[in-house]
Amino acid sequence: MFASWDDNVHHHHGVSDGNLLPKDLGEAFISSYFNVMHPQAPVLVEAEVLKTWQALWSPPERVQTGNCQSGKEKSVLYMVLAIGARLLDHNGGQSLNGWAEHFYQRAGHLTDVFEETSLLVTHLLLLKAIYAMQIGRTNSVYL
Repeated sequence: MFASWDDNVHHHHGVSDGNLLPKDLGEAFISSYFNVMHPQAPVLVEAEVLKTWQALWSPPERVQTGNCQSGKEKSVLYMVLAIGARLLDHNGGQSLNGWAEHFYQRAGHLTDVFEETSLLVTHLLLLKAIYAMQIGRTNSVYL
């Protein structure tokens, strides 16, 4: 779910499609988001994000019907990972912007989120605005 298993490995924003996100690094991104960004913009419930994260690490045969996550819940998780990657200082300043952009792209385009009106979609739009402000794409915030 975190990588493409294509034989032709492509590089996108410094992260090859064949790379797998280590679980501890993903948890560090989530922790970074909730420690730094969440106090400034408390729009999510940490337990819900962690539930989505844990469900994605469950083996496919063990996933129960109640544990299946919607595409929007995964998109919210991807945005948390993207923002957390931008906030995390890893290995003495090594840039994690490649991971951030990778997860931002995985979260989908803005046009994809207008299929339904829900609180989850509102959270996703707010997270996309936060990310856009972080990377200096202020015009994207107003779209």
